[in-house]
Amino acid sequence: MAHRTVLTDRQRAAIFDLPAVEAAMLHHYTLSDDDLEIIRARRRSHNRFGFALQLCALRYPGRLLGPGEVIPLAVSRFVAAQLGLKPDDLAGYATREETRHEHLAALREVYGYKMFAGRGSRDLKAWLNDAAEASRSNDDLARRFVEQCRATRTILPGVTIIERLCADALVAAERRTESQIAERLDDAMRTMEWCSAIADAIVETHDRIVGKTWREAKSRCDARAEDAKAALKDTLQSFATLGSALLEAHEDHASLEEAVGTAGGWLSLKGLVATAARLTDTLAADPLAHVGHGYHRFRRYAPR
Repeated sequence: MAHRTVLTDRQRAAIFDLPAVEAAMLHHYTLSDDDLEIIRARRRSHNRFGFALQLCALRYPGRLLGPGEVIPLAVSRFVAAQLGLKPDDLAGYATREETRHEHLAALREVYGYKMFAGRGSRDLKAWLNDAAEASRSNDDLARRFVEQCRATRTILPGVTIIERLCADALVAAERRTESQIAERLDDAMRTMEWCSAIADAIVETHDRIVGKTWREAKSRCDARAEDAKAALKDTLQSFATLGSALLEAHEDHASLEEAVGTAGGWLSLKGLVATAARLTDTLAADPLAHVGHGYHRFRRYAPR
């Protein structure tokens, strides 16, 4: 199955939602005298209402109403007014699944609607393959396919099926176009194109390797900084203790030598200074300093 970007929620809604704008309802949902006669043959008000709504949905956008689907209030009011009913009269419609099937069978028999199956679906798929060559996008092709289904009174299949059919048709159309172009190329042009394709693949692969090496260097640098946090806290605490001792000795006019000795001694101070310098280097390190660890990848192909 082709992998393509499917329709967005907005594109799906534009194709499959019932129109709730007055101008669109007047155009698509105005029932004729013949329609009303057929609808009034249903016995109960909610069945007449449901039958009429199913007819409207088949006409536009061209699909079946789903079980429990919420009908826009504007649509319910528009259709109800033509039937002399109220929007609330729809309650209780198709509590029996058989009722929905019976209504669908009647609509197909009276109005000539057919399911997306058999020869009709094969003809539409053939039409779709031809239309794909002139299509600009998946959305454009999906819209044209839906319009063709309406024109042939074919009930729309599920949205995911339409998306897959359009994606497959676009991929097939691209392959046909590529084949037509390739057949017109002489050996010299094919060699030039082949070399370009190889060069593009090499550059793309190199970019991926560089990116992976950089990410690993960044992770290594971040890990070392994370490991240094505990030592940094201890070192700062020790310097704070030493600084407090020196300040106290200075204020008391006491010996600074003794203050250093009380805080841990000169040897301890020397170790603190070395640790602080090491931590400073770790925290200030640039990820580029760790890029060398990825050298083994480049030496495998760069010389060639």
